[in-house]
Amino acid sequence: MRTSMKSIYKLLTLDYYVLKALFGFVVAAILVATVIGCVTQPSMLIMVILTFTAFLLSVLFSVAEKSNFNKLYGTLPIIKREIVIGRYLFATLTISLLSIIAFILFCISSIVLRANIDWFSGAAYWVGAFIITTFFISIQFPIYFKFEYSKAMFISILPYILFFAVGFPVFGQLMKQNAFSNTVMNVIAYFQSHIYLMILLGIGVGLILLTLSCLISLMLTKKKHI
Repeated sequence: MRTSMKSIYKLLTLDYYVLKALFGFVVAAILVATVIGCVTQPSMLIMVILTFTAFLLSVLFSVAEKSNFNKLYGTLPIIKREIVIGRYLFATLTISLLSIIAFILFCISSIVLRANIDWFSGAAYWVGAFIITTFFISIQFPIYFKFEYSKAMFISILPYILFFAVGFPVFGQLMKQNAFSNTVMNVIAYFQSHIYLMILLGIGVGLILLTLSCLISLMLTKKKHI
């Protein structure tokens, strides 16, 4: 069955109005991220803003459940496939927009605080944040599509716990090993000379994660009434 771009556009508009109601919350989060970047280093605000995006997008499922969007979808000429694709497309657009905002703030903060812009640091943090954010979303969205938000909420925070509470400490311990740290430094040195390649690689990995996640969500929702 073909996917109607007109139906997907309507779904994107609906998601937009949901997040529009949270505009104040988004602005506050960006301001907090900017302060964190000023206190630590400007590139850190990119990481904070993008990882916040994964949490922000999960709110769509919460609002959809509380507002009985299932009934609304039932009155519209749309199919399950369009709902899933529309949600992933909206997520991609939101990440792209906040990436631009984050990088602009990074540049401004760098100029104000350090009088110069460390392009490699900004690009590296963006690539890392983009991959982490798409990774979180790629795990969360299929869970939200399969289960109700209230039931899936606790499962969906596991990626955050595993990454920040487990991943960082483990990485820190590995960096104390000469062989591992030398490998990491060699990779960093290589990408310092190939920034564009690093960016393209990051975009490719992120889009692959979202695509695979979308396919999984489509399979999970085939037998589920939305």
